[in-house]
Amino acid sequence: MIDEAREPKRTDEARLASGFIEDAAGANALGKLNRYETMLSRRRDQALTILLALQAEQRGDTTKEE
Repeated sequence: MIDEAREPKRTDEARLASGFIEDAAGANALGKLNRYETMLSRRRDQALTILLALQAEQRGDTTKEE
């Protein structure tokens, strides 16, 4: 039963690994990786900004955090 539960995860991991290997074989794999990391960093920063604003609102602060 446990093996049955793990099987879909293995399939997803294999598909993800296969896609990564195929994409990394291209000429500008490092450029793609850099763009992906930049996108993730921006999303993290946006999420942090929203979190800080919500926390300030919850505390009743009226000053803008930077």
